[in-house]
Amino acid sequence: DETSSVSWFMEGYKEGLLSSQSIQSVADAVSTISASREITTKSATACGLDKPIIKADVTDNKDNQFSVLIGNESPDKSGYYLKLSNKEKIYVVDSSVKESLDFTPVSLANTDIIPAFDTTNVPSEYKSEEGALFLCDKLTLTGKNFSKPLVLEKYDDEALAQYVSFKVTSPSKRVANNTEDIITAFSGGISVIGAYSLDVNPSTIKALGLDNPDLTAKMEIAGKSLTYKFKLQPDGNYAAIYDGAELVKQVSDDAIPFIKRQTSDYYADFV
Repeated sequence: DETSSVSWFMEGYKEGLLSSQSIQSVADAVSTISASREITTKSATACGLDKPIIKADVTDNKDNQFSVLIGNESPDKSGYYLKLSNKEKIYVVDSSVKESLDFTPVSLANTDIIPAFDTTNVPSEYKSEEGALFLCDKLTLTGKNFSKPLVLEKYDDEALAQYVSFKVTSPSKRVANNTEDIITAFSGGISVIGAYSLDVNPSTIKALGLDNPDLTAKMEIAGKSLTYKFKLQPDGNYAAIYDGAELVKQVSDDAIPFIKRQTSDYYADFV
């Protein structure tokens, strides 16, 4: 399949920030436009095509350049007026055409998972037989639910480590509990549903509240580390960044079930 090997990008944006598949869907929407009917009783101005709500500049496979113009919604609500800048005919097209072309770059953002901890050169004792990470040297949690940093460390005592993997070393010394899902997040990465910004600069970080995150989680293993930061947004989802992030991703609370836990939730109640 030739189309499956084509990579799409948007001019002005670093390759990889936007989803090639999402950009292709926009290109497909332009290349497969079909009209429900032709309009012969109205002028382009009457149809709002002199000041289109959407203008898509196109270069076809013969290097012909023109614009797809989308104007007002038709009175019967059956679709929107459309014409090509190099043609005189006016058509009504389904509203899905307008919706496909009515986007912002951030809506096309790459929604690959938030990366997992890189286990290259991580000792085998930290990984299962399948290679999944289940242990770390230290896990530090800070944020609005923690008056002091919560520090969890692996047990070095082999006898105790058979029964519990982690101990709390700060703010008090306790046996740790409820660590499985946050370790799983670092092991397999975190699913993403969208993005809030295509850049990670100080103004963006501040605007999204990530300069004061609800949760910062830092994992350390054998001299390597990875940090995640999360902040609740008005839409009910979380803005998320991580070491090396080039965009601010959108994460649902279902993907981070540990997000509302407090210090006491990590204390084992059986000791």
